[in-house]
Amino acid sequence: MSPQLNIVIIGAGIAGLTTAIALRRSGHTITILERHSGCQALGGRVGISPSGSRILIAHGLGDVLRKMNVRENVTNFRRYENGAILTSTGTQNMEDVYGSPHWSFSRYRLQKALAEIARQRGVEIRFSCQVEGIDEDCPSVILRDGTVIPADLIIGADGVRSRIRDSIVGGSIKPIVFHTSYNTEIPRSLIAQDPSLIHLLTSFNFWFGPGKEVMSANMPDRDDIIQMSLISRFAGFEPSIGKLLDLAKTENGFIWKLAELPSLKSWVSTSGKLVAIGDAVHAMVPYAGMGAVQGIEDAGSLAVCLEHLQKLADLPGLLKVFEAIRRPRAEFMMKVARERAVGLFLPDGKEQEQRDNSFKEHQIDLTDKNWDGKCSDDPPEGGLLSPLYAGYMFGFDVMDHVS
Repeated sequence: MSPQLNIVIIGAGIAGLTTAIALRRSGHTITILERHSGCQALGGRVGISPSGSRILIAHGLGDVLRKMNVRENVTNFRRYENGAILTSTGTQNMEDVYGSPHWSFSRYRLQKALAEIARQRGVEIRFSCQVEGIDEDCPSVILRDGTVIPADLIIGADGVRSRIRDSIVGGSIKPIVFHTSYNTEIPRSLIAQDPSLIHLLTSFNFWFGPGKEVMSANMPDRDDIIQMSLISRFAGFEPSIGKLLDLAKTENGFIWKLAELPSLKSWVSTSGKLVAIGDAVHAMVPYAGMGAVQGIEDAGSLAVCLEHLQKLADLPGLLKVFEAIRRPRAEFMMKVARERAVGLFLPDGKEQEQRDNSFKEHQIDLTDKNWDGKCSDDPPEGGLLSPLYAGYMFGFDVMDHVS
């Protein structure tokens, strides 16, 4: 029988909470330390692709999350200057092809649901806990108020500006800020009064331009709100953008830095008692729609790895196995997100025209209906152009792969 570990997780985001639920299922004692006073509402909408929903369903979260899911009719990619739709895509058929659904939530509502489920299953969540340091010799977590919390394993799920990551790599790693966005809210009731804007109530929209983006998304947990995200100045955008800004509730606005990390030398400390997951080790810009999913995949992978724990001395080796399995896929997603961002923010000119024409000629299909159900263990060569791309992105069963 595997030993029961005392595990401390730093961070109550999606990755930390999902990891707690997955590890608690094996009987481990789990404590989550979160520096904020509660779940954070920042971040807006989050999409969970089939490779992520498969893990959540496997850990008994399917019934709750299916009820929370909000189906979006379509996602439109628009030309910034006139609003012309270059291409559209939907996620309705993904469960038929990949065996698990695509879900859409507000980040806040998903985190709140995960926290409630974690507590119901015996996870202790402590909010307003400021971590001051880590003692790997004991090991233990030291809080700012002097409290020492012992642990067999410490998991850093503390996001892109992770202090736990810095402890692992032995220095400060600065995130690379790709863009800074301004996010605000618009009452749906006001949009419904304008015939030129009403179509936005049933779709998810991106307007892309040279180094610029505007996004509008329905907020699944708030019936009367659409969230709007703006990158760079919006001069030159189609008239509807100005109309939306006139309706915006600017008092609820916030700044969101879209950042990524360089490839790290290690996700696991030399002692083998500290591991980082999620955005702490593979933060990516949001243009692949796979950032939150990669944190969920970390959770499923780590849980499977620790099922093979026979004695405490096995822990460092299993954590390195976890990293060796997860790193190639996570870093592939980082690369895809970066490549998409570069392609979407092209300056006006020949390359941009070629991209727009390609969008118009080839409507985006997130499913490969000829997919045979098999996935390569390694990222497909050719990236976005590979015929194996869609299956690897969405059909991948990470828990089966780790096993």
